[in-house]
Amino acid sequence: MSDELLDRAAQALRDAEAAAASDEAMITRALLAGRARQQRQTRVRRAWIAGGAALALAAVAVLFLLERSAPSPIAGPSAPPPLTPRAAPLPEAPPEALPAPVVRGDDRLTPTRSARFRLDFDDPARRVVTLTHGAMLFDLAPLPEGHAFAVRTAHLEALVTGTVFAVEARASGSAVEVFEGSVLVREGGRVRLLSAGQRHGVLQDGALRAAGEAAAEARGRAAPLAAAPHAAVPPAAVEATERPPARARRRAAADARRPPTPTPERARARIVEGHADEALAMARAAAPSPAWRYVEADALRALGRDQEAAQAYDAAADGLEGSAQREAALLAAQLHLRGGDAERALRSLEGARVAEVASPLRERALVLRAEALVRLERHDALLEVARAYLRLYPTGHRAAWMGRVVDGARALTPGGSAPPR
Repeated sequence: MSDELLDRAAQALRDAEAAAASDEAMITRALLAGRARQQRQTRVRRAWIAGGAALALAAVAVLFLLERSAPSPIAGPSAPPPLTPRAAPLPEAPPEALPAPVVRGDDRLTPTRSARFRLDFDDPARRVVTLTHGAMLFDLAPLPEGHAFAVRTAHLEALVTGTVFAVEARASGSAVEVFEGSVLVREGGRVRLLSAGQRHGVLQDGALRAAGEAAAEARGRAAPLAAAPHAAVPPAAVEATERPPARARRRAAADARRPPTPTPERARARIVEGHADEALAMARAAAPSPAWRYVEADALRALGRDQEAAQAYDAAADGLEGSAQREAALLAAQLHLRGGDAERALRSLEGARVAEVASPLRERALVLRAEALVRLERHDALLEVARAYLRLYPTGHRAAWMGRVVDGARALTPGGSAPPR
């Protein structure tokens, strides 16, 4: 082989679009009590009842005044027939019963009967549910560090680490409602962190919402409850039963003023909110650990300090395992390559075997490896990577470029045939 293969591959590499790196590392968790939408509905119903009663009283008063002011007729017409009472509205049909949940270990996935979904659980550390229609309730046990659970629809992606929430997919859009824990929702390039009691869109399935509230309450945390009518309980009794003692109130106020204990999840939430500098300070003040090194790398990358971030990702990958290790190594390789250090990028990929282990990151790792080999002028290794990519991802987003690499090798081989595979 000559340098002509390298020149062709390098030209194709310059023309190709750079693929975006996976940012699946920012997953947060919170423990906040929720409130239900029934409370708002109760207030609306009370307002309608009060308004209707006021209108009825006003109508009676007007009729009374008109009757007193009208002259008494000598012989009036026969009395009009009595009004037929208005029929009471039919009661709403009870919500359709939910089918039995799908149980996977300590996790319970409850779909509606019309739900259409697919479970991708081949990698236990990175499980994905694709929901194409209908709604599902997810009651998930807390995940080990570095593991992730994602729910995808045509409109958004919900990322969690162990919580109770529901997702509904419709043609017009998707909705997410959280009953316990927290969920990170990505839609259209925007990221939003939902805590218990919050929602993105409107969940229309009432049976699924009731099941979610019950599941959250069963986990020992406050679930949203419908507002009870306070008129049945005297105000003094409410004050006596609900108001805590003064000492307890002072303790609660002191706890509220005390800053929360820094955790990697809280630090990543600050990065999502645009405060990467605060997350970096939290990571560097915490006791050294691979998880905090990962947070430090994320913060440095968000601040545009790529080379420091690459070194932090390498350090995190040395102490992590499984998919978290491969993610950190892939991000390190990407930043090393962006900075012009192709040799260091290869070492990051090879140390975590990112391009060898079957995972969602494997395709991207093969592309990064090929780009680094082009810059290092390692023709034979480049050809091996191109063949492996075409074998594994014949319709991948860089298949055309990999095909040009193989075709270039075929053209440079005597006789015009590709070397044996």
